[in-house]
Amino acid sequence: MPFRDGIFEYETIGLALRNFGDKSAMFREAHRTLANSGWLLSVDFVVPTKSLVRRLYMFHIFNVLPTLGRLVSSSWHRTLAYLARSIQLSASPAETLRLLSRGGFRRTFSEKITLGVVALVGGQK
Repeated sequence: MPFRDGIFEYETIGLALRNFGDKSAMFREAHRTLANSGWLLSVDFVVPTKSLVRRLYMFHIFNVLPTLGRLVSSSWHRTLAYLARSIQLSASPAETLRLLSRGGFRRTFSEKITLGVVALVGGQK
């Protein structure tokens, strides 16, 4: 990022962490640009761990959303199909915590919300 070292107190990622190809590099760069004791926070969709919620959620994002999108346009259908695949392939909150720790973050945490469909993950420099 085109910022000097230690400039930010907080850095946030909203619904995008799963789209980074090299999360380790992104975490290193975030760590570099955070001030001492600064926080990195990310909120993103994840695959729920509870069996019933997971089955309903996966059916919804792979079948219902793309079908509704197709009613709007082929672009919406493609976008919603991509969203489903990106969620399915995303790192678990536990894996994200490991990457944060390897990137130098401490006081890492993960909190699942919205029936486990969304996770808030963070760590402090």
